[in-house]
Amino acid sequence: MTGNLDSTAKLGSIPFVGDAANATFLGNLNGIVTTSSTVPSFSKDILIYDHMGIARPVKITFTKSVDPDPVANPPVLAEWTWEASDTTGAVSGNGTIKFNSDGTYNSNTVENALTCENWGTGGTKNIIVNIDFSGMTQTNGPYSPMLSSPIPDGSYQTTLMVYDSLGGTHDVIINFQKLTDSTISPPNSPIIDNTWKMTIGIAGENEAYIPDAAGQPLYEQIIEFNPNGSIKTGATATIMIEGKNGSSDGTTSLTMLKNGANSIRISLDLSGLVQFAGAFTPVPSFRDGHAAGSLDNVTVDDTGTLIGTFTNGASQKLAQVVLADFHNPAGLIRVGDNLYSVSMNSGAAVIGTAGAGIRASIISNSLESSNVDLANEFTKMIIAQRGFEANSRVITTSDTILGELINLRR
Repeated sequence: MTGNLDSTAKLGSIPFVGDAANATFLGNLNGIVTTSSTVPSFSKDILIYDHMGIARPVKITFTKSVDPDPVANPPVLAEWTWEASDTTGAVSGNGTIKFNSDGTYNSNTVENALTCENWGTGGTKNIIVNIDFSGMTQTNGPYSPMLSSPIPDGSYQTTLMVYDSLGGTHDVIINFQKLTDSTISPPNSPIIDNTWKMTIGIAGENEAYIPDAAGQPLYEQIIEFNPNGSIKTGATATIMIEGKNGSSDGTTSLTMLKNGANSIRISLDLSGLVQFAGAFTPVPSFRDGHAAGSLDNVTVDDTGTLIGTFTNGASQKLAQVVLADFHNPAGLIRVGDNLYSVSMNSGAAVIGTAGAGIRASIISNSLESSNVDLANEFTKMIIAQRGFEANSRVITTSDTILGELINLRR
């Protein structure tokens, strides 16, 4: 993957405009349930300005709800809890976000608010922030919650299409956002310089994750850049894609995909990424594999190799023309119809290909012209013509003589 991550990207923030504010979140919470005992959780930092104009970092932590049954205790697919906090203890607030079975927001969710104690007017009033999560989804895409208003996040997303063993396509979604440290105290910025968090997911019912050294599923990776904009750490990642409710550990046999294809292991090379003050432009620069296709065209190169081009853009060597040479070609026996057979004088055939062992080349899409010696054939034709003329004169002379003999007898 190549492209640029904008070094000037900022955190989503809520400016101080009084003691009440509204905030809207968009993005996705990854809906994969793994065999790991760890309850899925993801944190997002935003900035809220107090009455003095100081930007204070606030952490919103999203945690998947779990069944209260202490025996089974599986994660509940359709529900998440959220909680707001900061390092001073001034911020509080929590609530529940519910989703429908198709991953869309459930309108029965009761919206909640967070409270910023004594951040409001005169340092004695509380700031109440009403949060709208209705734009969020729960799919197998990456964790990507982001503040969309009042001041949106500098968070970016790109899609990488990959192919499975059956030629099926899968969209791997990669989300980039600046890494933050909510423990940094104002007025210092909580954004960690030159550091990004990459989260991954997949569109569809399969699962995507990054296995760690112990084989556990991870859904994020830290990418760090040097001050000159070149990538420092996190330049490579292995992305696993397997069937829904798979083993999710990258070390054992993985579950086949929904379409019956083998699970996919993707080696992601991020070394082509840079970080400068400019537009966000990460794009896949190369990928192997291809979709299913049928033979569209066949060409022949000068070595006699038949190359097939398929409708999916792939090309493949199908066959190669073999040539035969002889130590004494003049010793071959003519058998008719422009065919010859081996003789003792010709020697055994030397089999090879054009340009490799046999000094010859093959020209495709060409029609062979006459291969005779025209000068020699014209000479033979003239000689034959002269001979015919001479013979015809002999016949004429003989006829004249016979005529005279007949006349003499009369």
